[in-house]
Amino acid sequence: MAIGNSAANQFQLNTQAGQLATGLRDICARILALEAYAAGQGLTGLQAAGFSPEDAAAFLAETGELAAAKVRDFAVPVTQPGSIHSRISGLTGPS
Repeated sequence: MAIGNSAANQFQLNTQAGQLATGLRDICARILALEAYAAGQGLTGLQAAGFSPEDAAAFLAETGELAAAKVRDFAVPVTQPGSIHSRISGLTGPS
């Protein structure tokens, strides 16, 4: 008997794909909502929320990068120069 979360048949594969697709859709919607909110606040609004001018600018830039990212971007190794991981490291912290 196999252990873990392995998909062994069509139903399990379809269920797994559906759950992943739904989860990704929901996460993408949340990312876009955050980016839209931050852009709507602008530098002034983010500074009023407690960000320093530099941090407000970085937050706007990095939420924009996150909103523009593609799923394939996240499959690139963290250590690869210019990867999405390096472009949003202010949001994610060190890897």
